[in-house]
Amino acid sequence: GVQKCALPISELAVHFEQGRDYPRAIAYLHQAGENALQRSASTEAIGHLTKALALLKTLPHTVERSRQELTTQVALGAPLMMTKGYTAPEVKAAYERARELCQEVGETTQLFPVLVGLNRFYYGRNSSRRAIELREQLQHLAHNAQDPSLLLVSHMNLGGNLFFQGEFARAHAHSEQGLTVYDPQRHPVVSAGYPLISAPRPASAGLSAGLTPSTNPPPPQNHAETHHTADA
Repeated sequence: GVQKCALPISELAVHFEQGRDYPRAIAYLHQAGENALQRSASTEAIGHLTKALALLKTLPHTVERSRQELTTQVALGAPLMMTKGYTAPEVKAAYERARELCQEVGETTQLFPVLVGLNRFYYGRNSSRRAIELREQLQHLAHNAQDPSLLLVSHMNLGGNLFFQGEFARAHAHSEQGLTVYDPQRHPVVSAGYPLISAPRPASAGLSAGLTPSTNPPPPQNHAETHHTADA
């Protein structure tokens, strides 16, 4: 695990990497990446997390290694979106790999943010069929878990998709459903683990109440070749 020390975490990661203590180097790199994310230093976060993934490949293939890679891939998704855009191939690669790892290790708690990220990718690529499949999976997971945080994110995500499709009444309905489970104390910022999700605004904010700019992807790209690539 990561221990307290006077040296900066990133320097400790280098120290343990040079000493070929890769498990501890990976732990410190992941922590350094998370710290960078908290400062919105997306490029720095990508550097640390990408390095952690490279070092993970040097370890024996175990369930624990797969779990570590899963956590790192999920953490990598959001800064990739911030720096390269929702529809970047790197975003798809991170989340698709994370979904494979969820299946490999039988992980369900990490699957939700993975599906959120993939939904944003395919929606941004104007791949409606894939996006709809993913958002239906999100709703299924959220309702099965009956977790207010998951229900909130699910409704905000679906509302965002519908809003940019011009289905304002349905978007508003899902926004209102999200607000029914929103707790300001529990959800001051619903962003941990979820790509670019923020807390909803009050219902008085208007038709798009709860659909904050960071909650929704930009309108889909209207390019035939992009649609084809996303479905590949």
